[in-house]
Order: sequence, then C-alpha cells, then structure tokens
Amino acid sequence: MRAIPLLAIMLALAGCDRLGARAHAPIKAIEYAAGPCLGACPVFSVTVAPSGAGTFVGAADTAVDGSKDFRVSPAAFQAFADTLEPLRPREGDRDLSSCEHEWTDNANATVSWIFADGTRQSVSVYFGCGQDYPDAVRIMRAAPGKLPIAEFVNGAKPHQGKR
Repeated sequence: MRAIPLLAIMLALAGCDRLGARAHAPIKAIEYAAGPCLGACPVFSVTVAPSGAGTFVGAADTAVDGSKDFRVSPAAFQAFADTLEPLRPREGDRDLSSCEHEWTDNANATVSWIFADGTRQSVSVYFGCGQDYPDAVRIMRAAPGKLPIAEFVNGAKPHQGKR
C-alpha cells in the first residue's frame, strides 16, 4: 500500500521540473537588432516570420536606410531559428551585456522571440564580452548570415573595439 502513494509523489515531483519550464505559444517572429558601437558599425533590425516574410530596417552604417521587405524559405527561417536557439532562455529574458573582461567600444545585439500569444522573450549580448561569453558572441555574430540581408547591411563588419 505504501508503494502507490510514494510512486504518486515521485511522479508528481518529476513533473514539477517540466512545469517549471515555460511553455510558449508558437513563434510568430524572431527579431534581431544590431546596436551601435564607437565607430562605423551597422545598426539595423531584422524581423522574420516562419512564413518567410521578413523586414530589414537600416538605421546607420547600412546600405539600406529605412525599411526593406524580403522573403526567406522555410529552411532559411529554420536555420536562423536553430542558430539562435542555444541562446534562448528557458524563462524570462537574458542579459549578457556586462562582464568581467569587457572590451570597450563594441557593438551589441538583442534577439527577441515573439510568440503568437503576444509575449516576448529576449537575449542581449555585448560583443565586447567575447572572453566571458564566447559562444554567445559567436552565435550572435553568425545569426544574420543565415538570412539574405548581406546586401542591405553592405558587408560592413562589426567594430572589434579596443581592450
């Protein structure tokens, strides 16, 4: 008789870990926003939906000033989403913009996952924190290359900054 209540408690506790992780509605869009640096860094945002609809908005040091629509294949959207997935927090937002070994004058980027239920979840990464968060910086630098926006950005390379 004791085995059944103990088993029920164990199963209930095992389920708590899964309930702790926030269940999200389907992704409506992913937004990537590249921020400024001290120097000539491209400042832009790009929003892309699983349907393939995308919008690039150039703000500074880009070939396109203002808004430009584009399309991507489902595979390209998935590659973009998969590249960013390791940075997506289990819950809430994540801020990797301050660190112990900061290189000054670098750019930053923020990715926001926008869900069908209207909620958002974001991660921000300062590229000057490459020594403390090397994987995050590598992923954030690589992500825009998964989308057909190079001609909008005009091949500008992010400012490396000084130590």
